[in-house]
Amino acid sequence: MILQSIIKGVCKPKRAEDEPAPYSSPITKPIVSTLEVQIEAAFRSVQLALRAALLERIAQNSPTFFVQLIVDLLVATGYGG
Repeated sequence: MILQSIIKGVCKPKRAEDEPAPYSSPITKPIVSTLEVQIEAAFRSVQLALRAALLERIAQNSPTFFVQLIVDLLVATGYGG
């Protein structure tokens, strides 16, 4: 009986209120970023902007334009002709 109550107490999931708040210093550390990380972040940003611009341009055109775009892509990649 005692062993079961100990096991229940140990295995009981903790609630966020039960845990102490993590220590936070009033002095914030600067984010260390290597040149490679900065380049990757810039690349991702440009890639996302390009994707959004392409989707917007495609959506502004007719369904016929979209079909022709797909055919052109398939031909360009060697799947038709």
